[in-house]
Parts: sequence; structure tokens; C-alpha cells
Amino acid sequence: MTKAFIKLSQKQLHRVESQANFHDVSGFGITIRFLPSAPTKPRSPPQLGRAFTLIELLVVIAIIAILAAMLLPALSSAKEKGKRIACLSNLKQIGLGLILYTDTQENKMPTALNYGAKPNQPGTDAPATVQYTDLYGGVPKDLNVGNWHLFWCPSDKFNAPVYKPDGNLDPTRSYSSYRYRFVIWDNTVRFPGLKTTDFFKPVAQIVYHENQDLHYKRLPSSYMSTQPTLNVIYGDFHASLWKVRFRQNKPGNYYDPNWFTYGPPSGSFNTDNPNVGYDVHTGWDLN
Repeated sequence: MTKAFIKLSQKQLHRVESQANFHDVSGFGITIRFLPSAPTKPRSPPQLGRAFTLIELLVVIAIIAILAAMLLPALSSAKEKGKRIACLSNLKQIGLGLILYTDTQENKMPTALNYGAKPNQPGTDAPATVQYTDLYGGVPKDLNVGNWHLFWCPSDKFNAPVYKPDGNLDPTRSYSSYRYRFVIWDNTVRFPGLKTTDFFKPVAQIVYHENQDLHYKRLPSSYMSTQPTLNVIYGDFHASLWKVRFRQNKPGNYYDPNWFTYGPPSGSFNTDNPNVGYDVHTGWDLN
């Protein structure tokens, strides 16, 4: 009987065994010979990528620097906007403090008479006690808003709380970011017992304001030749923005937030020659 030789791989043999009886197949004189699997070649180590050249690295660094230069001003602007909103929120809370104060004082405004000024002496006693308009131990403390941090704007780098050795706020040395407006302070001496009902146009009269422009032009002083924009509280105790328009009639011609912008007769613009914006009964700031 002729013997046939069939070469099967291991995989093919497995397939045959699974589909037929191995003994029956060999009974026909067929000799099945399988070959060992071909040896597996060892894997070569992964090839490393080509390294960057110095020029390519410098280009990448330059691109990152350009992107950073483009993004940082936007981030800084967003951060400052947040501080501006926080500042305005502080003034809203102070406005609520003014409402509560006047409600408990028969509608009377905070007065210089509580700090040593004498009635009907506005030319001397109002300026002599003006430090109490922004010293925390003065009008700010009278408003009793609960959180003294509200009297400091997050953008203020000129005024900062002063602390006692025990870590508590020193109200006699801490000047706040905001000021009770001087014309109102003056009028509490000029018109003793000044009330909220005495205001000519409460919605257009400023009663409390930032000491200086801390957000819009970031000015270093309250009195500048550059027009400031301030966060303020109006006579109806709402908080908003205000562009100062009154200017001093003296060398420097500085913008001055202390006096009303308009006054008699018939709403004349206050040029400080003379000062017609000194009376809450006739002066105001917004047309």
C-alpha cells in the first residue's frame, strides 16, 4: 500500500483532530507528519522618537511666551473687574447701613455734631472734624454694618486696616477706602438735625464715595487733574458709579468730589466762582 506523506502544521493538525477520527485516518496507510512551528523572532525594542533640536525648542518656548502675553492681560482685567464688583457690593451694604441708621435716628443723617463740631460753624468746625468721615472710629463705626471689612476696597493699596497688639482692629488709626461726603458733613453743621427729607434730589445727590478712583483710572490721589470715576452711594442709598465734574477754582484746577456739581440759580454748573454746590437743599450732581 502506498504511503502518502502529508505535511501539516500544528494548527492544521488540531483542525484535523477536531474534524475527524485520527485512528481511522491512519488506518488507510496515511502517515501524518506535522512540522514544528517556525521559531518566533524576538521583538526589537521600540524605536525612540527623534529628539527636538535647539531651534525647535526655542520656537515652542517663544509660542508659549506669546500666548501667555496675550492671556495674562485678560486674566488681570477679569480679576480687576471682580474687585470692582466687590467694591460696589461693599457700598451697597454701607447704603443699607445708612438706611438702618437713619431709621433709628428719626431720619437724621450722621452728624459732625457728635464729634465735637458746634452748630452753625461750618467754615471751621466741619473741616476740623473731617477725619471722622473716613476714620473707622467715626461715621463708619456709627453705621454698625457688622463686618468692618466692608469699609476696605479690595483694590485699595493706599489705605489699610491697622491692628492693635491683640490682633483686633484699631478704630482710631484705621482709615477706610470710603468717605462720608464732606458737603453732607458740612451741612450737618450748617443745618443741625439734617434729615434725609432735606435732600433736594436724593437720586442725584452723592452722600458717600470712594476716597479716590481705584478701578477705572487708578488714580493715586483724591484730587487730580485727571477726571476720576468713583463708586458711590446716592441720597436714596443706592450704589452706582459717578464721574466727578466739579473742579477747584485755584492752581491745579483739580477735580474735587467734596461739593455738588450743580446749584442755584436754575441748576448752574458749579465753577467754584463762587461755590454754588454747598447746600443739600439746592445742589445736586446728575442732570
